Amino acid sequence: MTVDTNIRIDKGEIALLPQGKSTPLAIQFDGKINSIVFDDNQPLKYDLRAAIANGKVKIKGQTLLETGKSKLITTVENLSLAPLSTLIPYYPLEINSGGFGANLDISLPSFQQMPSILGTLRLLDIEAQAEDLLAPVKAKALLRFQGQKLLIEETKASYGNIQTSLGGVANWEEGFNSAINLNVLSKENPGKTVPVISPVAVDTGMQVKVQIDGSLAVPVITGTINSTKVTRIDKLELAQIGASFSGDKQKFALNKLLVKPVAGGQITGNGRLDLENSTATATPLAFDFDTSLPVKAIAAPYYSLPAEITLDNITAQTSIRGTLQQPSAI
Repeated sequence: MTVDTNIRIDKGEIALLPQGKSTPLAIQFDGKINSIVFDDNQPLKYDLRAAIANGKVKIKGQTLLETGKSKLITTVENLSLAPLSTLIPYYPLEINSGGFGANLDISLPSFQQMPSILGTLRLLDIEAQAEDLLAPVKAKALLRFQGQKLLIEETKASYGNIQTSLGGVANWEEGFNSAINLNVLSKENPGKTVPVISPVAVDTGMQVKVQIDGSLAVPVITGTINSTKVTRIDKLELAQIGASFSGDKQKFALNKLLVKPVAGGQITGNGRLDLENSTATATPLAFDFDTSLPVKAIAAPYYSLPAEITLDNITAQTSIRGTLQQPSAI
């Protein structure tokens, strides 16, 4: 025996009162649900609409409950995220402003398979604040879905003087091909936006580029860090700071480190963290550094030495072994 049921909701309304707030969040909704009870071969059909947080949400589709096979169209228009964030208890960020929009056609073969999605999802002018942050976090994003592929476009975030951009492709089956660019500009006091405890003044500009490739299960990360201006740490001036790195599930490698003071000389280095043999209390490491620095020129801003005093370059080779938790210099 089968039973054909239809449920219709007209002008329903729910009021949600977030903890610690005095104004409830109202949700108006209507729609219909159709189900053939006791027949596993018939899908659950639904057509739902809701007005919430100054926006509209529409979901229309059908789902076979036994396997999860689904076909649905989801539309989100001008959804304000600020009132929605208050519904999440103990959420560390408070969203002050920003919106969310989406137009997605979703096909799910089964509960065990990844969905195929067509359409776009956009985050608009997000601004969020947390108690421990000294400046608001701002972000916007455009995600374009093409079946098994996700294109990341126009995706940017900033926190004070730190700016990031993200672009690339993620594929449910083939993996990543994405790039992250991070620009950091710190003038005199980086603690204005990043709570860094430093006893001396710091003025620097840095650019970080990260490339993510490989499968979703085994991503591979490569990247570079380079100074974009002369870095000043108290009275010490560094003409160049550069590094290249890579990492996967087995290791994180510092492939090359180069630091060149304005006064001359350089510090170079390389090394790795052994993630494959890492435990909760110990991560094996091995780093090597070579130093060649003109002592008199570097000390000049701090001490005025007599002309007749000559100091040779200081050269040193340093190896660090042990674990990240207990390193030791050799």
